[in-house]
Amino acid sequence: MSLVRRWLTVRWATVSLVLIVISLLMWLVVRNWNELVTFPWRLHLGYLSLTMILHSAGLGVTFVVWHLMLKRLSGFGDWRVNFRYYYVSVLAKRVPTSVPFISGRLVMYRQAGVPASIVLNCIALEALLVGAGGVITLVTLWPFTQHVPWQIFAVFAAPTAFIMGLLLVRPSVFFELTNQVLRRLNRPTLDRFPVGQDIILWTMLYVIPWVTTGASFYFAPQALSTATGPDPLQSIIISTVSMLISLGSLLLPAGFGLKEVASTILLSSWVPLPAASVIVIAYRVIHTVDEIIFALLALVATARITTTTNST
Repeated sequence: MSLVRRWLTVRWATVSLVLIVISLLMWLVVRNWNELVTFPWRLHLGYLSLTMILHSAGLGVTFVVWHLMLKRLSGFGDWRVNFRYYYVSVLAKRVPTSVPFISGRLVMYRQAGVPASIVLNCIALEALLVGAGGVITLVTLWPFTQHVPWQIFAVFAAPTAFIMGLLLVRPSVFFELTNQVLRRLNRPTLDRFPVGQDIILWTMLYVIPWVTTGASFYFAPQALSTATGPDPLQSIIISTVSMLISLGSLLLPAGFGLKEVASTILLSSWVPLPAASVIVIAYRVIHTVDEIIFALLALVATARITTTTNST
């Protein structure tokens, strides 16, 4: 199968899965319309603001780690350029499949002179450590939940323990593999590698966004209704499980739907299923709007810097 045909196959699979998920959610809404109409909806601007602020805090931490990672592994430490590229590329994560996100970062950092091999390794390491931060959060909170089966914890914890153990014993393992490929291609090899302290620091920092995003999820039902949702700890657990499932979108041909379906099912223990689906979809929209605001701020803030640099 040619490369074009493979791309088209993945593209059609992506569109099909997204349409299926959207259709199921719409069917759920239509089928339970009477129940939705009588649900105690309301818009609370205070809780809505907290939902966005907490999500913004998580975004801020993930940017800091990306900046530290890229500076350590490439020597590129211009935080203003990283600020611009990071928040603009984050928007591409909302598009099904990781292709636009990865290719977008590669293209942008090529303009800054950062080799694609370094950017790809940073993206891979970012995904692994973000996932590890989520699993650490989940395992830590496991004793406080009765709504998530222990098998889910085992599925996430086992491979994470193996990967983190490997990274702590040999932090440069992925970069060494990359260098082997680069040597075969007669391309310049990488000369900067992470150390154990880097892996520990970055992973611990990545725990923070899981907690703040979970807290953001706690305020979402209160921002949109008068119903009683899960408490803060349960909200963090639901959010963490859902986002860990959505990390599979890096390998599967659809990013939209995995997190939403998992969040809806888990939230339905407190809120009726059709209402839970509406809250979860609205919650995703709120986060998307927040990320658009950050991307616009990044573009506006760095445009002045770019203009000044060009004029000099």
